[in-house]
Amino acid sequence: MFCGPIAAPGQPAGGGYEAANRRTCDALVRHGWTVVELPYPKAPRTAVHKLAAYAQHFVRAAAQLIRRRDDYDLLHLTPLNMHFAWAESLLLSCARWVGKPVLLDVRAGTFVRHYQRRGRLYQRIVDRSLRLATQVAIEGREYGPFVRQRTRQTPFYFPNYIDTPSLHQPLAERQLAPGDPIRLIYFGRLVREKGIETALQVLAALRARGHAASLTLIGNGSASYLRALQASYAGQPVEWAGSLSVEAILSRAAQHHFFLFASRHDGEGHSNALNEAMAVGLVPICSDQGFTRTVVGDAGAVLSRGAPAGAYALAVEAIVDAGRWTELSRRARSRVQSLFSEDANLPALTRLYAAMIAVDGRH
Repeated sequence: MFCGPIAAPGQPAGGGYEAANRRTCDALVRHGWTVVELPYPKAPRTAVHKLAAYAQHFVRAAAQLIRRRDDYDLLHLTPLNMHFAWAESLLLSCARWVGKPVLLDVRAGTFVRHYQRRGRLYQRIVDRSLRLATQVAIEGREYGPFVRQRTRQTPFYFPNYIDTPSLHQPLAERQLAPGDPIRLIYFGRLVREKGIETALQVLAALRARGHAASLTLIGNGSASYLRALQASYAGQPVEWAGSLSVEAILSRAAQHHFFLFASRHDGEGHSNALNEAMAVGLVPICSDQGFTRTVVGDAGAVLSRGAPAGAYALAVEAIVDAGRWTELSRRARSRVQSLFSEDANLPALTRLYAAMIAVDGRH
């Protein structure tokens, strides 16, 4: 039983949680597991309707965990925490009450920070969930000490990964020597906190320094916000590609050189888009948000969170002028294949599932 934000099959994901969970559900089926999905509802626009939708969902999900106890062997729960912490703790309790092991899969980059900033009651609820879970999984190794301190167990490292079909996308042959046109790209949500304006400023800075650079932006955002940006950068070579399928995004990305990811998003963890970009050989130029530094490693450049566009432009220029693009492109692709691919992560997850089911009794 897989519970959490899960994108519907064949539908665009409403964020990183939904995309990652959809990927894992599909990968588990490919690996021979039967997955019963309990997706969180799409959040309505108004606060009142949102509260009602989630309250109804959690009541129904709790009942499902109890009533359908013979239909599943294990619960994989990806909690949102925050104001859902108490309800998610209830779901965990229901599964344990009927004798099912639970993998509590902690995602995103704000889990510890929120824990530290919120009140004692919130901390007690989260601590209870961590201790009640059969096993805790973490998206970033940085959470290891926090979880070990509260559970006295070693957490299972389960990073975001790229699925096997996406990793097998054909790559366009491309080089980048000094003086060649530089093709920049970003794909994801087109919102201020994801660094869209910085990406546009990087393009302008590179062109001001004499480089023949262009930028492709793929994704959706507020219509008024995008119109304002398009008007401001009307004279720049920017392609506003809109929303595309994953296959189309990867096909486009494989024809570019650099992935600009100047995120200032408070909840950044391990970006799905960053994995996909590196998988097709894009060299990442990123901000030091969430777990990004660990993901990029020695395959690109990671700048401070508040770095200006000029610093990003200089990082791109330094790689091009030193003739290092091909080397870093290969490193990026190899890093995803060895660390952040389905083949590198799903077998370990399913082995964990099997071990939990085999040894965990009624708790």
